[in-house]
Amino acid sequence: MKKIILFDSTCLMCNNFVKYLIKLDKNEIFKFSSTNGVTAEKIFEKSTNQLEKIDSVAFYNKNIYVKSEAIIYIIYELGGIYKLSLLFRILPKKILNVLYDYIASNRNRWFGKLDKCSIAEKKNISRFLD
Repeated sequence: MKKIILFDSTCLMCNNFVKYLIKLDKNEIFKFSSTNGVTAEKIFEKSTNQLEKIDSVAFYNKNIYVKSEAIIYIIYELGGIYKLSLLFRILPKKILNVLYDYIASNRNRWFGKLDKCSIAEKKNISRFLD
């Protein structure tokens, strides 16, 4: 089963998050794709969620998860101590998403924006779908 992380490939914060995940993901369970790529379009064709609702990150693992829920499940999939991320689900989803939306709407101002994706290096290019 493919576990695909969709991210804003021009967002510096998103790129750093993906770099960190690549470092932690020793078993290479994740594949990565831009939110405006072909893979994302195919995933969202099957989903009731709209691609326009994705502000920075989404996670596909049989189901599509967006916003704070995506972050929680991505971290959970790393296993070990990271499985504790599910504890965040005790907080109301609405509150988590307000925090997520605040960070997402300010991320380019706080961290900067790239002209193109900077993480698809030769050593990990096979992890990127498009």
